[in-house]
Amino acid sequence: MHKTRRLFVKLLHYAIENPNTDYLQLKNPCGGEIGQLIQKFSSEFSSSISQLAFKTYTSRAVKRFFVVSTITLIGLYLKRDSPDSTLEIIFDNLESIALGSAGIIFLLESEDRRKRDHYEAWQVINLAQNQPSSGGRVQALQDLNQDNVDLEGIDLHGADLSGINLPFGQLARANMKKAHLDHANLNKANLVAAHLEGINLQSAHLEDSNLQSAHLEDSNLQSAHLVGANLNHAHLENALLSNTNLKDANLEFAHLEGTVLYEVNFENANLGYAYLQCTNLCRANLEGAELGRGEMEGAVLHHANLKGASLHKACLKSADLWRADLEGAWLCFANLEGADLSESNLKNISWNDKIKWTDVIGIETAKNISPALQNELSSLGLLPKNTKR
Repeated sequence: MHKTRRLFVKLLHYAIENPNTDYLQLKNPCGGEIGQLIQKFSSEFSSSISQLAFKTYTSRAVKRFFVVSTITLIGLYLKRDSPDSTLEIIFDNLESIALGSAGIIFLLESEDRRKRDHYEAWQVINLAQNQPSSGGRVQALQDLNQDNVDLEGIDLHGADLSGINLPFGQLARANMKKAHLDHANLNKANLVAAHLEGINLQSAHLEDSNLQSAHLEDSNLQSAHLVGANLNHAHLENALLSNTNLKDANLEFAHLEGTVLYEVNFENANLGYAYLQCTNLCRANLEGAELGRGEMEGAVLHHANLKGASLHKACLKSADLWRADLEGAWLCFANLEGADLSESNLKNISWNDKIKWTDVIGIETAKNISPALQNELSSLGLLPKNTKR
């Protein structure tokens, strides 16, 4: 490449010293000194390009030199039939050469600019660490996410990121304790094992996000959108989830002890093996939900919709099911010891003789008890015999 540059410089020097030379019209490019120079330059240049293709030249100056040189030579070739001298051709087309060169240089340096932008974005984020608010941090994070930069393990604890837009964000194992992400867009984000204790995600969008094994203790998820989200093995102890939409979400083995789940939508959600002891599920929609083997001891389910829900082998010991709708629910092998079923709807429930009814409360006020179930309860002394329900 160095030889090619020297040849090109020599060509330009020759053109300056011999401005009237009409060598571009030579039929034999090898005729004379200039012809030999053109031949050498062409062979050296094409050989270098084919072998290296600019890959070994990372210097911006080198790249720009070759771009300008190439554009200039192409212009000279296209004007080879012109009666003007070489210098006249070059100066007459300076604007075109400049524009063409600038466009190609812009494209060639796009990767360098992207790296430079990423470096500056990380600087903004790092400088804002431990500061609650920073105007540039939100934009920096959004820019990095837009370029698919992996943000795994990032430290954003206590940061004010309200309304941030990070769909598909790679935030596994991120530290966002006590951060503010209310109204944020985290749809389909990867938050596996992230530390989100005390975070504010009120009204945030987390549809189809992956929160497996995430820590959300004491967090605020009120009115959040978590349709189809994966919360397998997630920790949500003492979190606020009132009016949250968890339709079709996976909460298998999730920890929800002491959580406020008032009017939460769990329609068709998977809560198998979930820990729901002492949770507030008043008016929650659990229609079609999987609650098999769930731990729901002491849970409050006033007016809860459990239509078609699976409570197979679930522990509902001392649970409060006052006016709960259990129509079509599957209760086989469930533990209802000390549960309150006052005014609950037991229409078409699936049951067997393995259900534990010991000390059940309010069963005499329950509605739509089938004759078979009535006989079973009567034999256990929980209902008077031959009483129509």
